[in-house]
Amino acid sequence: MSERILTGDRKAIAIDPSFISKSGKQTPWIGYFWSGTAGQAKRGLEILGIGLVDIDNKDCISLKAVQTPDSQTLESNDVNLIDWYLQVLKSEKEKLHRASHYVVADAYFSKNSFATGLKEMEFHLISRFRDIDMANLDKSRARKIEIDNGELYTLVAYSKSLKQMVRLVTGIPKRGRILNFISLPTRI
Repeated sequence: MSERILTGDRKAIAIDPSFISKSGKQTPWIGYFWSGTAGQAKRGLEILGIGLVDIDNKDCISLKAVQTPDSQTLESNDVNLIDWYLQVLKSEKEKLHRASHYVVADAYFSKNSFATGLKEMEFHLISRFRDIDMANLDKSRARKIEIDNGELYTLVAYSKSLKQMVRLVTGIPKRGRILNFISLPTRI
């Protein structure tokens, strides 16, 4: 179905956990989860959304949503949140590989355990680093790419947190905020 709807040549798998406000005591797996809107952990539910992005046509379809267990359930199964997300992706690995080998995720996922888990499943992570010291960016070591609304700088560098080489892309728009992305593997 995705091939009929998403006709572009370049596709990526997008993942994003979403908080759902919920009260009560009878709902399975109700617990405290991060709410990006509130900027804090709140009581409710979480689902991990998996989508397929058509990069060429700037479109996306939802493939799956899986409820995240509460912390007590995760702990009783000796699993942390990152492990859970990886398990969900692993359960869909064969189907997802038919669509793309690239997983796009927000800065929370730019962790060694997640990047390593994806690599073991033969996926490549595209994410955002949490913090980059832009004042000390040595632009002479990076390749500059002109874009309509600013500049991109790209270089291959060793990431201490990910314990591997990554391709770093820093976008400096004419207006707005600076964006920093990483790509694993480095050949991209």
